[in-house]
This record gives sequence, structure tokens and C-alpha cells, in this order.
Amino acid sequence: MAQILNMFSFAKKKNPSDSDVADSALIFFVFALTTLVLCIVAFLGLLRLPLYQHYTEQAEINAAASKAACVRSDEENDTDSTSSNVHPPSFRMAVRQIAPMALTAILNCMITLSLFPNMASFVHSSQESCGTLLFEKKLFTPFVFLLFNLGDWFGRMLVGVRWFNITNTKFIVLGNIARLGFFPLFLFSRLDFGSGVKLSAISYDSIFLPTIFLFALSGGYFSTLCMTAAPRMADTSNRGLASSVMIFCLNAGLAFGTTLAWGVVAVSCGCSPFSL
Repeated sequence: MAQILNMFSFAKKKNPSDSDVADSALIFFVFALTTLVLCIVAFLGLLRLPLYQHYTEQAEINAAASKAACVRSDEENDTDSTSSNVHPPSFRMAVRQIAPMALTAILNCMITLSLFPNMASFVHSSQESCGTLLFEKKLFTPFVFLLFNLGDWFGRMLVGVRWFNITNTKFIVLGNIARLGFFPLFLFSRLDFGSGVKLSAISYDSIFLPTIFLFALSGGYFSTLCMTAAPRMADTSNRGLASSVMIFCLNAGLAFGTTLAWGVVAVSCGCSPFSL
């Protein structure tokens, strides 16, 4: 909603002034701040609901019972430690068990951030000169960002559907590797780095817009599959460590992808990305 308001706040003005841009930014941040305040109010209201308090109390009772059972189990294991099958958490073992998912999560983030938002922001509509408001540069780029966010959200929601919640390691790894095919699709789109639109193989919005949606959908889908499948690949005692490793790999992929994005822009425009 914030993106939609930001799009149309100065959409009808052909040459928006600095004050118009400032007003647009103000609308965006005021809407975002209002949404955050409403979320806080809703959360505080949730804490007071009888239904929430009932299940919170029940969870505390279950946690206390589980803790008591663990204490009894530890006491029993101390008497016969040689026959116990419980192993202490091992960081090295956890990494070894989830290595394919960890590397795949890094690759997924690197591919996504290498092409979006840097490359996507330089794409121009093939109908820019037809006079349609939506295809003008000042609205087309926010529309592409909105389409990306919808695709990413939809891809993450797909994991919640039983038929799409696939935990096969080979499927997840090969699916992420296949996303490398989006590189030529972006590089041969209608890119304009300030010196006019380059000669492109993909010169129609009917190709680029579905491409950006599928790019976002696949990124959100496979990223969520990686994060949910990895802890289940580790032993029970290592699942906490496995989750921490996956969070680290996610952040590492974001950092590598952001850095690689500058190189992709440099290769595409044949210039320094910092001069654009």
C-alpha cells in the first residue's frame, strides 16, 4: 500500500518539483509509521484477549512439565551414560549435515540481490512513448518493485501449501541453480543507463513483467524451502545450531549479493556503477 501511494502521489505531474518529491517521500514514511503504530496497538490488544491468555498459560504449564521430564531424563541418563543415545550439540556436525542447504541459501540471496533492485531499476518500458501513464519511467519502476514484492510474498506463501512444501534436497539445490538463467533475461532487457536504451533481445513488457514476477516468486519460494528444510536435516540435538547457521548464511548471501550487484551493473553498462 505504501508503494501504491508513493506511485500515485505525483503520477500526474510530468515534471515534479523538489517539493513534490519531498511530499511523496513524506506520504510514504507517514503511511509506514502509521502502519507500525497500528501493529503495536493491535499487539498490545492481543495480549489482553482472554483467548491469548488461556493459551499462554497452557503453554507455560506444558513448558514446566517438559522441563521436569527433561530433569528426570537427565538423572536417569547419569546413572547409565554408556547406554545413552543422546549426543551433545556439535557445531561441526550441524554444519556438515546442512551444508547443501546453507550454500544454497547463500546462492539464492546472491542471485536475487545481484539483479534486484539495481538492474531492475534501469529497465524501461517498451510502451514508454505511447503516452500511457503506467508505462512512464516514474511509474513503471515502482510498478516493477510492487510486482516483485507480490511475487516474493506469493512464493513464500506457497511453502505453506502441502503440495508445494517439497523437502527433497536435490530439488531445492537444482531449483536454485536454475535461477541463474535469470541473468541473461535481465541483461538483455530494455536497459537505460543514461545514454539511451541499449539494443535488447527482450523488448516487450509482456515478457519482462512475467519474468520479474517469476524471478521474485522462485526466490521467495526456494529461500523459504531452504530455511525450513535445513533444521530438519540435522540431528535433534543440533537443530538449534543448524537454525543459527542458516541465519548466518542468509545474512552472508545478502552481503555477497549486494556487493556482486555493482559488478553486474558495471559489466552491463560498461562503465563505473558509481558514476550512474
